[in-house]
Amino acid sequence: MKRWPLHKAQFWETAPFFRLLIPLVAGIVLYPLWKGSLTVALFTAAFAYLLFVATAVHKTHNSVKRLATFVSLHTFFIFLAFALCYLNDIRNDKRWYGHTINTADFYKVRITEPPANKDNNYKLRVDVLESVLPDRTITATGKAFVYAYKGKKLPALHKGDTLLVANKWMPIKNNGNPFEFDYAAYCARNNIYHQQFIGAKDIPEQSKGNDEDRTATEAAHDWCMQTLEKYVHNKQALGLIQSMLIGEEVNLDNDTRQSFTDTGIVHIIAISGGNIAILFVLVMVLFSWLRHKKHLWIKYAVAVPLAWFYVLMAGASPSAVRAALMFTILAFGFMLQNRRDANSLNQLLATAFILLIAEPMWLYAIGFQLSFIAVLSLILFYKHIYRLYTPVNKILKALWGTIAASIAAEVLVAPIVIYYFHTFPLMFIVSNVVAYVLMSCVLILGMSIIALSFIPVVAKAIASLVTWIVEVFQQIISFLQKLEPPLLHTLRLNEVELILLYLLIASLAVFLLRRKKIALAISVVWLILLLVSFGINRTHDKAQKSLLSIM
Repeated sequence: MKRWPLHKAQFWETAPFFRLLIPLVAGIVLYPLWKGSLTVALFTAAFAYLLFVATAVHKTHNSVKRLATFVSLHTFFIFLAFALCYLNDIRNDKRWYGHTINTADFYKVRITEPPANKDNNYKLRVDVLESVLPDRTITATGKAFVYAYKGKKLPALHKGDTLLVANKWMPIKNNGNPFEFDYAAYCARNNIYHQQFIGAKDIPEQSKGNDEDRTATEAAHDWCMQTLEKYVHNKQALGLIQSMLIGEEVNLDNDTRQSFTDTGIVHIIAISGGNIAILFVLVMVLFSWLRHKKHLWIKYAVAVPLAWFYVLMAGASPSAVRAALMFTILAFGFMLQNRRDANSLNQLLATAFILLIAEPMWLYAIGFQLSFIAVLSLILFYKHIYRLYTPVNKILKALWGTIAASIAAEVLVAPIVIYYFHTFPLMFIVSNVVAYVLMSCVLILGMSIIALSFIPVVAKAIASLVTWIVEVFQQIISFLQKLEPPLLHTLRLNEVELILLYLLIASLAVFLLRRKKIALAISVVWLILLLVSFGINRTHDKAQKSLLSIM
């Protein structure tokens, strides 16, 4: 006899935040088409919300009510997204320096990050502080890029320095290649619209940054940088340790970055979800002796403050804060719910919903997309992949767990990696296993160097150990890089092909996991459309190359 309930709930019924997230994301995506004002967006959202409440409390149950409830709820979140995006858009701020480009003579700017050393110039990320008009100076706001040409007369530039630059702003534009990364759109979503190129003569005034001007977070970050530089003397190892531990890439060389990109572990050289996840796992392991369900909250209560302390130590970069927020919300979800009743998928969707309410443009952040998709892929596929093999001892269990997690995450991460980075690392299983071991060692030993820096002998010994580990790791990654087929690093997907590939993966997953034959037929349709798109685009590429060769 069948148990109650006879009807099996669909996933969107057990994960209600899925229904809320869809219209919110739709509103963020459609915002560039929105030409109305903030007042109109808020008024429409308020009206839709009142209509939703009115239809929801009505006692009748018919198709008209369901349709009205559906439309009003989705309209509310779409126009709420318009309002949030409008408030986030720096162009709508009356103090934005862009409003004075046609009238200002100079701008006072502050360098907000260490200068990035390019071939012919230094790339400076700056905050605009003041617009200097012919008759007055007014407070301004906004972000921009300044490229300072190298030369003997160029003064030394550092984070925190204040410069007076001429009004030579130019809009950020792409190079015109239809297949390149849309850098202009990426900058615009981060509220950066202008850049300028300057030489030493274009800097009439410069003020050095003072230690008093630094925030507590910046001071802690700088102190950690100096402490690591004091004890880690191998520059290549230092660059990798600083980037992995505190998110600072100033000493990271290009060859190391490229080898990590080719082997699919570039995510370890920035503070992101991977670092925070490993920190959480380490805390879980340390408190593994707490086995009773009533005491599970203690693990999360310790892990969350530790994660935020680590983020502050690393300089509180947007990617680090975003990752910490995501894991904090997930942790509170597990703390407030019984582990047996916890719905990981709904909690992940709720986390994404809250983060996008706080910062809608995070939807376009590659770090946010990769973190969300990786966790989603683990939730959907990890258990099924792990069950394919039953290890015989604890060491094999731990190793197989890491391999299964790497494979599970790659299922949904691979398409977006190909889309953004045009590569598919064939050795990702081996390199990710090695990378997670290294990240754990660097996190533990690196934080130990900082914590025990007042005991120089101990700090030096730990620094020597972590340097040796990093050198061995780099040799392993260099070896794996040589095994990567070159053809897998020239891949390309457009937006349509990316969507079709995800639809194909979803259909195959339903067929393999739910045994629904109709899903296999749908998979064939997506595959055919994907191959047709490949064929059309490749034919177009060949035609373009032929035309260029003739010209």
